[in-house]
Amino acid sequence: MWFRRRDTNALLVFGLSALGVTMWALGPPLGRYLLPSLALIAALAGTAWSEIVDSYPTRLRYILGSILLLVLAGNCNPIRGEYLGNQLACFLGCQTDEEYLEDNLTQLDSFRTVNADLPVDAKVLLVGEPRAYGIDRAIVVEDQYRTPLLVELAEGSSSASDIGRSLRSLGITHILVNGAEANRIAAADGRTDFLACSSTEARVRLDQFLADGVTPVAGGRSWKIGVLSED
Repeated sequence: MWFRRRDTNALLVFGLSALGVTMWALGPPLGRYLLPSLALIAALAGTAWSEIVDSYPTRLRYILGSILLLVLAGNCNPIRGEYLGNQLACFLGCQTDEEYLEDNLTQLDSFRTVNADLPVDAKVLLVGEPRAYGIDRAIVVEDQYRTPLLVELAEGSSSASDIGRSLRSLGITHILVNGAEANRIAAADGRTDFLACSSTEARVRLDQFLADGVTPVAGGRSWKIGVLSED
């Protein structure tokens, strides 16, 4: 309808919305990056809805409006979110802040262990853990949408010991693996394994390094910390 009446403002908003969605589709698949475009799309959708139903009888407009409200409410992210129950329990005082953090932050215990038990000069490689807030040691944190450093080293090395030497050359002394978050990232990226390698030989080197080149020092329900072994 905007095209028929040549509404320049509507066409401009439509074009900006299309550009925003296109740019979002080319980047990391995170819904929050789409929010600026959704604001423009919502304005277009609201205007279109208003123009369509304004000519309808009042009762029919109320019925359609109620249906639309139910659909929007049912698809509201906080309502469908997996954390809503814990958030409400915490808000109502049925759960403490500490209990909420322990239930929903898979990195919490591991970070606390790092802060309490690792040497102050330790440098930790975070594997399957892109969130670094709260850790009080030097770290190497990776972009979850890039190939993990361990995989890159395994594919570019000739032996398991080469992987350890490469890590030590970066000053890394410890490795922290968050299995729960690694599995979530792999599933979101369509991978069967967070540390999947392009060849069987590379995976064998990586598994050998993790078995022989890293000594476990702590672990929990879904995480483990190890110290790099010396040559």
